[in-house]
Amino acid sequence: MAEIEDIFEGVEEAIDGAEDDIEDLSEEAQEEIKAEVAEARAEVEEFSKVSETLKTLLQYVTTSIPKIVGFVVKNLAIGAILWGVNVILNKSLPHKHQSKDLQRKRAVIKALTAVIKNETGLSEKLLKWMTDHKDDMIQLEEFEVPMESIIQKYIGPVSDAVEQAFKVANSLTKKIDGKTQINIPTAEDIQEFLAAADAFLQAFSNLIQFVSTHVQQIKELKTFPLTQADIDSLKTQLDDAKALPLW
Repeated sequence: MAEIEDIFEGVEEAIDGAEDDIEDLSEEAQEEIKAEVAEARAEVEEFSKVSETLKTLLQYVTTSIPKIVGFVVKNLAIGAILWGVNVILNKSLPHKHQSKDLQRKRAVIKALTAVIKNETGLSEKLLKWMTDHKDDMIQLEEFEVPMESIIQKYIGPVSDAVEQAFKVANSLTKKIDGKTQINIPTAEDIQEFLAAADAFLQAFSNLIQFVSTHVQQIKELKTFPLTQADIDSLKTQLDDAKALPLW
């Protein structure tokens, strides 16, 4: 997890550096950059705190919980990097003639960070529930199986999509003269981020379907924390992000 910590530190450094060399801009432009930096700093700090909290679940080594924590934390790191991208785009606006193009890019990046924040909230609720039920055994089709193995069956496939998106996001950060710089993702990169979001949505949808099918037979599922409304909200956010023009 040291790699994740380094990413958060690097993004925070890059965001703080966005306030440098803006003295020649108009007062309005300076205030907008400072406001964007403050928002990004707060969001990345929140992502970092959630990441640290989730790491406490790594102790449950005999379950699939650490695997899920692993890709949720990487998804948080993607979100942090995208907040850094947003700050860079915002700082570029006063200097660029193609401001409409930059504004389109900002809209896509902000939509993706909102999706990741939603995914994180749902993942937190799921992981807490899994921790509470980590020792539960349930009867399924005449077989006794661990509850957490059923959850892993549906949520596990998210890992590969997040891993690919994480590699893309991480490649956007570079150390130059000891300082972290963040590059703007390409349209192809954005597609990788959307693919990871699709994987989350599909996994959560499959889980909800399983729960609704078996909740009457398996009493432990009555406390399952995710609802169809949660999934509908995530789908709406993701559809809105996909509807935006990519670069």
